[in-house]
Amino acid sequence: MSGKTCVPSSVVRLAERILARECEVLASYERCLTEAGSALVRDQETTAETMAQARSIVRAVALLMTNTQAQSVEDVNPLSWQIGTHRAAARTHPTESLRAAGMFVESVMNVALECEREVGPCPESFGAFSLYLMSTVLDRLQSGAASYAEFLLGEVCRANEHERCRIARELHDRVGHSLSAAHRLVEVAQIHQEAEPGPPARSLDSAALAVAEALETTRQVAADLRLDPLSAPMAEALIRVIRPLASPQLQLQVRVNGDEAWMPAQTRDEVFLILREAMRNAVRHSEASMLRVCVDVAPHEVRASVADDGVGFHAEAADSFSSGIRSMQERAELLGGSVRVWNRRGDGSQVELIVPVTGNHRAAV
Repeated sequence: MSGKTCVPSSVVRLAERILARECEVLASYERCLTEAGSALVRDQETTAETMAQARSIVRAVALLMTNTQAQSVEDVNPLSWQIGTHRAAARTHPTESLRAAGMFVESVMNVALECEREVGPCPESFGAFSLYLMSTVLDRLQSGAASYAEFLLGEVCRANEHERCRIARELHDRVGHSLSAAHRLVEVAQIHQEAEPGPPARSLDSAALAVAEALETTRQVAADLRLDPLSAPMAEALIRVIRPLASPQLQLQVRVNGDEAWMPAQTRDEVFLILREAMRNAVRHSEASMLRVCVDVAPHEVRASVADDGVGFHAEAADSFSSGIRSMQERAELLGGSVRVWNRRGDGSQVELIVPVTGNHRAAV
């Protein structure tokens, strides 16, 4: 036995008519997307991918209606999964997929209604078609949303990895250097003590200073790990974490305009971390006498800049600086924003951040 159930002839005819007008459905769908200014038809590659998904759904629904073995989950998921990953990488908001799904269903249903009139009224066949169409569309959306979320989680992991690497560099370059210097000074003092017993050599005083410096650096690194940016206004929090790193002569200006409450908690946290990294780079590499930070918060976006009047990027600091830039860019992209850096050799540098306030609402839908 084949295991197939008997399919009413009206259902089969409707499925065949809809499949025969597949090109018409796709043309209507693409036209709707174009007129709506959808990001899913912004370029040739994205459009082809979107149309391939639509074509796959039309054919899958027709196969289901005729009780023919439709594409398996293994056949369908790679395309939906690929689309979700590509849209996440392109920072295409999930609402674009939901709006497109609505346009696609409308395009298909319009053609289906005409086909039903051609084959004759049959509530059973049209009801079956509607059910199969919606379930197939929802399955594809779910698969794409899962890959979208997985891609973003991977970027979060990479951003955290950059942060761990930064902390490791801090411990190695600053704490490790101070402790190594202290160790050598203690060894020198011991040699002098063995040769000429008496009061501790002055090198012990230098060793104590080196140890004190290492302890202070360790405290700063630890404070960074447990800092809660929401515990104070952003301007105050930025000044608090940067001032201990800056020279007393540095003129630091931090201004925040607008209502910080407009920013969701995740957006505010990430904006803080991006600005903190930009300020650190300026303090450590620019030899600046002036550092200006301006944050403009609006209901729809956050714009911020960090500018200094220093010497620009030093070649010897390029690796650590570029690593910090990558970290800032990845954090901004997770919010749907961007980071741009201008380096004016001998005339300072500037970091500009733009983040949409809705950029953090990337639901896996």
